[in-house]
Amino acid sequence: MSIPSENNGGFGFRILKNLEQLIIPTSCRSLHPDVLKSENRNVLLVASTLIAIVTFRAGVTPPGGCWQQTDEKEGIYAGRAIFSAEKVPFHVFLIFNTLAFISSIFLLLLLTSGFPFFLEVFIASVSMVITYASAVYAVTPSENVQFRLIFMSAAALMLVRLLISLICRQINRIFKTTNISG
Repeated sequence: MSIPSENNGGFGFRILKNLEQLIIPTSCRSLHPDVLKSENRNVLLVASTLIAIVTFRAGVTPPGGCWQQTDEKEGIYAGRAIFSAEKVPFHVFLIFNTLAFISSIFLLLLLTSGFPFFLEVFIASVSMVITYASAVYAVTPSENVQFRLIFMSAAALMLVRLLISLICRQINRIFKTTNISG
């Protein structure tokens, strides 16, 4: 049985390439060590880290802050976002803040994959995403349960995409190593 490779056009290799084209964004297909110089990588790492910090902070402490006291007559509950009274702007804020946060984490993990401490970066990033999701869940009014579930599903899809792209990279490395040694 031959190992799927680019040279013999193996079925497994073609499936892997098609899957990779669907999953890995166009901008990330050129993330080869030769193409992405160390200086450019460092700039992207700093930018994605700063975006992650700012968006995490905005999600944990939403604009306007949170109510400090509960007043059931007014429908105010301690710990809920004050800005959530404005439903549409609050939802727009949460959606785009989460999109920026998850995208920056995704880029950060893509840029650090293959480095010696990637596992630690991965664990820290996943923990931060879970903390972010918990904080957003805590400050979002309970009547927005459906919105929160949709919103968290979108974040989960980005993580699944990241995992699939990392698996594709590992499979590519295995195929390249096997073809070189075999």
